[in-house]
Amino acid sequence: MYLNDANRRAAVASTLFFLLLGVAVFTGLSSLALLVVPAPIVYLMEAGYTRRAVGSLAIAFLFSFLTAGWLSMMLLCVSVGILAYLLTQGLRKQTIALAIIQSSLLMIAFFLCGFVLATLSGNSFLSALKQQLQASIHTNPQLTQVTNLSASGLLIQLMAEVQLLLPSLMVVFAVSIPIVSLIIVRAVHRREGRTVQPFFRLIRFPRSILPIFVISFLLVALGIGAKQTVYWQLVNNVWMITAFLLVIQAISLVWWILSRRRIGLFVIFFLLILLMVPVVLDLVILLGAVDQVVSVRKWIQRFTKS
Repeated sequence: MYLNDANRRAAVASTLFFLLLGVAVFTGLSSLALLVVPAPIVYLMEAGYTRRAVGSLAIAFLFSFLTAGWLSMMLLCVSVGILAYLLTQGLRKQTIALAIIQSSLLMIAFFLCGFVLATLSGNSFLSALKQQLQASIHTNPQLTQVTNLSASGLLIQLMAEVQLLLPSLMVVFAVSIPIVSLIIVRAVHRREGRTVQPFFRLIRFPRSILPIFVISFLLVALGIGAKQTVYWQLVNNVWMITAFLLVIQAISLVWWILSRRRIGLFVIFFLLILLMVPVVLDLVILLGAVDQVVSVRKWIQRFTKS
């Protein structure tokens, strides 16, 4: 049967969704695949194929009854559907920053539910990771020689580091999912010749992030030496999360400034990579904090007009 361009694009998007979902569920690349799974659904909803998007999610959920993980699949389909709806509304109403925050909170809730379900079913993530670390230490005994620790001591230290960084990594991953989905959708639209309003260069998170960052940073600085306490770990994760959001805002601002200069895309990516150098990263966070206080974009526009 002949398909016109619009229906063919929708069919390709649905097919990609099922392929990515299969990779996420049945292979070891689940984390990487999950990062891009929502993109086809976001594309379908933003292009007006809401029924096809809902149908794809429903078929994915019905197929999950053939496997043992139907409850986790239901949570995944619901989360991806709501995330796609939030991002679609953000694109249409030009409220991208709010949509990203809402979508990130949604994905955090999804991860937490997944951890709880895994723990209740006896498949705790931390327990599985502990077993893998034990196996790695057993097969590579030289690791204990390098760290001057016993096998049990090295395992305890590694697990403590994982528990310290896991919440921050989870939030970073949750924030990255909607951003990557939006980048992919906009890139596809540009290839199709559609005019899409840029979103990443316009990201500016609520000003409430800055005081949370400052307070958590001061508490972390004052709490140095007490890294094993739950209090310090909680505050440290809050600081890392808010710092990550400030970095995103700063990169968005730099992207906006560079795009006004009409320089090559390769040069833009090279300069953005330089922003990730540890020495420069502190200045990037500071730039994000400054943009929280004063809208640098509006200031530059006002200055260039005068």
